[in-house]
Amino acid sequence: MIEYGYIKLAHGRDAMDCRVNRGVFTGNQDGTMAEQAAYTIIRDLQGADMVIDIHSSNIFLREIPQVRINVQTADKLVPYAKLLDVDFIWVHEAATVLEATLAHSLNSLNTPTLVVEMGVGMRINHGYGNRLVNGILNLMHAMGIWGEAPEDISMPTPTVSIGNQVNFINADASGVFLTETMMEYAMTLAHGGENFYNGWMKDKKTALVACNDGFRPVSFLLEATDEEADVFE
Repeated sequence: MIEYGYIKLAHGRDAMDCRVNRGVFTGNQDGTMAEQAAYTIIRDLQGADMVIDIHSSNIFLREIPQVRINVQTADKLVPYAKLLDVDFIWVHEAATVLEATLAHSLNSLNTPTLVVEMGVGMRINHGYGNRLVNGILNLMHAMGIWGEAPEDISMPTPTVSIGNQVNFINADASGVFLTETMMEYAMTLAHGGENFYNGWMKDKKTALVACNDGFRPVSFLLEATDEEADVFE
């Protein structure tokens, strides 16, 4: 299941959101529309052999594939998380803000639920996605659901981090996360390449590229300049 914390009924800045607020994720059959939606989701998933709640962080963070587990359910869930072909498993302390999430609600109902975080918000990273699919098949095989084991698991022994062993790394300057689609154009321009579209662009040192790995299509105008750029290593 992919869960973004709310169900959006329409697009646009002034559109109405029917929020399935994390504070009401257990839901209420007779409550508001949002509470009824949360109630139905929980009841639909309750009793599953395993639920995997897949997130892509937010638009300001890039995260390597990881599973986040509440310390209260660590003994039960960490062995399952190790099968998902992620880089690391973060066992975090219990916090009130997490107690009404989908994962906490389902785990409280004895439905094992893992939370996966990876990549950048609203972006699809094909490499991460393929790894996770492979990991899910590996987990299903170990649980007796899938007959054939995957041939290659890239991270057979992920790092398990407890509590405050995890830190954020912040860049010294602002910027844009380059997608797989844009990378080849950006690198070509940076190394002197030009005229991508046989004269279609008036300025040969530019490229118009559409980002195709997100849920909201965006076009970027990439332009090479003669200015020296800072290099961060």
